[in-house]
Amino acid sequence: MLLAIPGRAASPFDFLNFCKSISAGSGILAVSTPHSTGNGKTRSRDFADDLALTIRNALHAHGLTLVPMVVVGHAEGADAALDLIACHADAISAAIIINPTHTMRSPATNLDGIDVMLALTRGVGSADETALQIEKCLAEAGARVICERVPRSRVIRKRDELMARIFLSALFR
Repeated sequence: MLLAIPGRAASPFDFLNFCKSISAGSGILAVSTPHSTGNGKTRSRDFADDLALTIRNALHAHGLTLVPMVVVGHAEGADAALDLIACHADAISAAIIINPTHTMRSPATNLDGIDVMLALTRGVGSADETALQIEKCLAEAGARVICERVPRSRVIRKRDELMARIFLSALFR
């Protein structure tokens, strides 16, 4: 099962198609993009708290508690996915994080057993510092991280689809 969290610039329909293409036949729980606070930042932490409860309720209601949940986030959706990992790692099995826009807070628990594909912006200055902080934060908490540096993009690219397919096929073969 995939949990799809698009960024603000992504078309929800295009992001849903992206998720369908990386894991054909998987169930998809699609959510809206986290809302902005007005100062350019999203309320992704509150969003992540609400999302964890929604995931648990949906999985229990449909008898899917043993089904692995893979969160897929792009841009602001990736920020929300990182907050979900940091605060509610028990709600997911793995993550595909593409071009997050903000740093990650330290996880509340150990992330042993969580696999993360991290597609980070290739850059200099603050963009590179953000990328390094996220990778370090995940690895130090125990997550198994595959990190790829990619050009910045406000939309999902074919390379993102290919990386995600390979990641998922390696996880669930």
